Amino acid sequence: MLEFSSHEGKIRLGPDRMLIFRQAAFGVLRALLFERLGVEMTHSVLAQFGHRCGQGDYHALTTMFEWDTDDDCLAAGPILHSWEGVVLAKPEHIRYDRAEGIFHMYGTWESSYEAETHREHIGESSVPTCFTLAGYASGYASAFMGRPMLCVEAQCVAAGATSCRWEIKPAEEWDARADPYRRALASTDGTIHKELERSLDRLSTPLLRVWDGVLAMPIIGTLDARRTATITATLLEEVIRSSARSVILDVTGVETVDAATADGLLRIVSAVELLGAQCHLSGMRGEVARTLSASQINLGGLRTFATVRQALRHCLPLTAAR
Repeated sequence: MLEFSSHEGKIRLGPDRMLIFRQAAFGVLRALLFERLGVEMTHSVLAQFGHRCGQGDYHALTTMFEWDTDDDCLAAGPILHSWEGVVLAKPEHIRYDRAEGIFHMYGTWESSYEAETHREHIGESSVPTCFTLAGYASGYASAFMGRPMLCVEAQCVAAGATSCRWEIKPAEEWDARADPYRRALASTDGTIHKELERSLDRLSTPLLRVWDGVLAMPIIGTLDARRTATITATLLEEVIRSSARSVILDVTGVETVDAATADGLLRIVSAVELLGAQCHLSGMRGEVARTLSASQINLGGLRTFATVRQALRHCLPLTAAR
């Protein structure tokens, strides 16, 4: 069924190009997704990836072959998944009526690559983690039935079970157990993109507690309205939580300070100082200082320092005095 075209650097299943990756490499990618995006967003990304794989395999198989029975067509999905080296799928119960929209199927997954990589690279989980497998089963069954089907993993080897167990039925027939799987597949490209932006903003502007009552935040790049709002919200929350008295904004990673960046800094400073904390600017390099002095940008009475250390030395007496 696979066509290996080494002269093109391609492997094909019917009209579709297939790829082979090392499991260990995917494990590293999966661990990075969990670390950077969190469980819920990683679930969404991997589930939708699996869903499209399932739909794609169904359409490829039905294009390549004419099946003698619907049973053969349905069974081809789990078999192909096994041939692909992803998992050994073992259905235990199958009941369906395509005309009436009836579908119920359950069974086990053995040798799940997801469970293996999760335990190896992340550790034992408190919830099932075979997100792409469940997405694949949902996508294949939905394409087979011509209506939304939803696969839910009831237990998982990555969560300490002896086997991974799954169940598929129409999406509307599931109870609250399926809510995480519904949300994962319901997330649109827009919501995923926005969450990725928020995650990148958090990563690019880490908040550090450098001393009792003193917070520091390195700022890299420019400040647009969205980043300014994110940074302000993060800072205000932490100032209130930690009763911080001083905040150091380090702009070492800012190449140039234009009007938008300066306005963003002033908005952040104003918001923080309304809570009674003082703001200081560190990392003021020569290029940035020359840009500011040659422009009409006014930073008001904001105190600036060459390094975070200098700013911290200034903050410590103020912190002790309070």
